[in-house]
Amino acid sequence: MKDDPIPVTHAVGKLIRLTAYSSEVDGREQVVLDAQEVEKVVPSAISKTGELDYNAITAVLVNAVKELSTEIAILKRRVL
Repeated sequence: MKDDPIPVTHAVGKLIRLTAYSSEVDGREQVVLDAQEVEKVVPSAISKTGELDYNAITAVLVNAVKELSTEIAILKRRVL
């Protein structure tokens, strides 16, 4: 990790723009993301060879969960 990492923002908005696809490979179901789709939303998650870095997508997922958790907490305060 570099010296001054910058948190990923608008993670939920990024994930909403992605679609998970199910396909069968060697008789087994696999759930995948389309690398071209990901490249438009999170370009840093694509390697120089064009392969998808699922670790980078996982990092975006972590921040998306945090954003949603904050939003839920705000909504709960409004209701109570």
